[in-house]
Amino acid sequence: PIKLIAGERQLDPVTERNIRATHGLIETDENGNIIYDENGDTIETPMWKRYVNYLGDLLHGDLGTSYQRGTAVTDIILQRYPYTLQLAVVGIIIEAIVGIGAGIISAVKRYSFWDVLVTLATSLLVAMPAFWIGMLLQLIFGVWLHVLPISGVAGPIAQYPAWMYYILPAITLASVSTAYTARIMRSQLLDVMNQDYIRTAKAKGLSKGA
Repeated sequence: PIKLIAGERQLDPVTERNIRATHGLIETDENGNIIYDENGDTIETPMWKRYVNYLGDLLHGDLGTSYQRGTAVTDIILQRYPYTLQLAVVGIIIEAIVGIGAGIISAVKRYSFWDVLVTLATSLLVAMPAFWIGMLLQLIFGVWLHVLPISGVAGPIAQYPAWMYYILPAITLASVSTAYTARIMRSQLLDVMNQDYIRTAKAKGLSKGA
């Protein structure tokens, strides 16, 4: 943690000792004063005690302080949470519309070009990690084509409309789950279409549109 906090800077012993005391890496009293042994050296806090202290803080909603920003981790999460929630909602909408729609088309048009296309696309999506899909989308649409933003959110001097910042991350988030949804939808729909009552209805002249 000390190297993460300092970065490339060289810390003097006093500053390093104070940082270690602030983050509970060495023993301190109830007033925050550093405790020294009989040789005048600091006392390392045992790992188990650090873990117990961490769990105690966690139960009180204290996730600690960010090494890089110097602010409470809870505040950072609360600041970013609305964007996470919005992104999750958009991803779920994409998954529902595209996944269910593709599954229905694949089942109704069984063994057709669309069925093969959906099967191939879902197989590729399931095989590829989501983070790799995200980087690929950033490279194609952000770096090569320059049509979509690759990170961040809309601000006062944003280059793109606010809704465009959700496109790539939402597609990335929904990609794998959309493929699974399409496969499950196709399988379940084909199972229903092969039921006896469906075949009987077709034999009696019931149209597909009915």
